[in-house]
Amino acid sequence: MLKTFRCYNRTVVCKTFFRRIIGGDACILAGAADQVVTVRIVTVTADVNNVTCNGAHDGSITAHSDGVAPFTYDWNTGDHTQTLSGLAPGTYTVTVTDNGNCTASNIFTISEPPVVNANAGQDKQFLCVAGSTTLDGSSTTANAQFAWTTTDGNISLNPNSATPTVNAVGTYVLTVTNPLNGCIGRDTAYVTLSTANSSSNTTVPICLGQSYTPPVRAQHRQQPVRMSLIFRIKLVVTVRLQLN
Repeated sequence: MLKTFRCYNRTVVCKTFFRRIIGGDACILAGAADQVVTVRIVTVTADVNNVTCNGAHDGSITAHSDGVAPFTYDWNTGDHTQTLSGLAPGTYTVTVTDNGNCTASNIFTISEPPVVNANAGQDKQFLCVAGSTTLDGSSTTANAQFAWTTTDGNISLNPNSATPTVNAVGTYVLTVTNPLNGCIGRDTAYVTLSTANSSSNTTVPICLGQSYTPPVRAQHRQQPVRMSLIFRIKLVVTVRLQLN
């Protein structure tokens, strides 16, 4: 006959088995002593820190065992430390062996938050040189925070809104922040002129009450003299103005 009891002490969980020898006629044999067998049950748990932002590699797992120290650790990554760090999202398995050569295994998962959505909207074009337009930023991230920046344009109104006003051609970058975790997403919108004005022979639209400074094309004419060269620079500017 086999009786089972669970027992607990400060370091391990165990099961205690009492073995009693019984004869073929189901009678307890005289003089047969009970045998006590204690089996330790070792388990492994972990502290799991998921990655902070989508696509990051900063997760960590620290394994813990209720066996008898010291422990050895064998991870499916090939590592043998108690803590794994710099982890990408995924599944990780550890086997812990205690000082009594008892082992326990477990599987842990590193997860990641959703991508922060940033949409800078359609690119825009100015019909006039000194134009103005509103960018159409948006995000599907709840309670998203917006911030627009530019290095070659100009934001005249509401740079920290989804729809700022800009009054210069350039590249405009939208940064969306998720306030719950500080993660960000980015997208870019471009503002250009409807007609290129890099050439002095290009027709440039000018709106009423606005001004335009055309590019200058320099022509160099070389004229020899006895001991030196004199360069005469003639400025040639041809501009056709179209009034809108």
